[in-house]
Amino acid sequence: MKTKAIVVVLLLMFIFIVPVYGEDTEAEQWEKVRQMEQLAERFKAETGFTGESINIDNSGRIKSVTGTFQGISVPVIPDTLVIRQAFTSIRNRITPFVDAPIEQLQNNRVYRVGNFWTSSFEQVINGYKVHNGRLSITYSLQRRTFNVANSTIIIPYSTLVSKLSYEDALGIFNSNVDNAFKLNDVPLSRLFASNVYCDVNKYKDDENPEYRLCWLIGVEKTMAIDAITGEIYYNVFTELVHLSKPAKSEAVDASSDKDVKQ
Repeated sequence: MKTKAIVVVLLLMFIFIVPVYGEDTEAEQWEKVRQMEQLAERFKAETGFTGESINIDNSGRIKSVTGTFQGISVPVIPDTLVIRQAFTSIRNRITPFVDAPIEQLQNNRVYRVGNFWTSSFEQVINGYKVHNGRLSITYSLQRRTFNVANSTIIIPYSTLVSKLSYEDALGIFNSNVDNAFKLNDVPLSRLFASNVYCDVNKYKDDENPEYRLCWLIGVEKTMAIDAITGEIYYNVFTELVHLSKPAKSEAVDASSDKDVKQ
């Protein structure tokens, strides 16, 4: 009942907002409520989930859940192996409800912080990570519940291999930023470069996400460079640290407008 209540409350909020922007009738909106309830019930039935909260989008993919899974238990004093086995079992159960197939989700390190055990399954395609694509799982020792957060992306398997080396990407970066932002220490600057699948439309409000194999590089300025063609997709200021995402309203540096793919 808690799950149903949460789903209904979220969608009631949606009902009062949507008429301003869309033309769905009240009947259509309530049909969406019914469909969301069905998706929540299906998730619970197929995964053995019993929980405090469940967030599922209208395509049937989970965004986050907090609760327990039938048959997956953790002793009062667990070790790393027990936690890893529990997390792997959860990943295996919920894979039909995330955007990445199980073969794209690779184990990361399991570690403990206070009363929480945590880890993630990074989304990897042909050896390249998907930027911010992961399935994160945390276990609370005090509440004895799991929290699962899903940020995986639908990306078909690809055999693409980066044609640009790190040195190539660094050269393109330094040729397209002011002196104050250049990375001159080649070995050290490698810490600020990632060869990953990234959303090349990240800073375009009106376009859907499009993931391509890129070099993400920079500290105060972040640049996305196509790892096959060398094309620059964006060249923007970074808010705090490397790869953090500025607000979409933040203006792109006028001196680098020519570098942004139109």
